[in-house]
Amino acid sequence: SSCTWHVDAAGEISLNELTGIADYDKFCAEHKKEFVVETDKGEGLEFWDGLNDAAKNEKRVEAARKLFLTKYPDQEDLPTPPCEW
Repeated sequence: SSCTWHVDAAGEISLNELTGIADYDKFCAEHKKEFVVETDKGEGLEFWDGLNDAAKNEKRVEAARKLFLTKYPDQEDLPTPPCEW
């Protein structure tokens, strides 16, 4: 079996944009945390709560897709490729 692929730069979004952290230094200075393993949630941020929850992960992926399309409205909204693994 072989695999051939091609990549074109389409744009980027940052995790801070996606999670809503406007100023990461301030976020940290306020002793907030994106995620705490022991509690499975953030402190001062809810985006990563339920890290392994499939439904929440689908919402995070959709949030990333929407943010990307907002920043790059001329980009084609591609379908999810099949996973062959």
